[in-house]
Amino acid sequence: MPELGKRIQELRKQNGLTQQELAGRVRISHPQIVRYETKGVQPPANV
Repeated sequence: MPELGKRIQELRKQNGLTQQELAGRVRISHPQIVRYETKGVQPPANV
């Protein structure tokens, strides 16, 4: 897992959020959160 994706996952879990809940809070799709956390996709600067 890439470092940024790992950090996103750590912070999400520390805050007791599911991937679906995080996606809703930041207004992006759930599959996109999965890509950030597991596939190494880098979020754009405006996310």
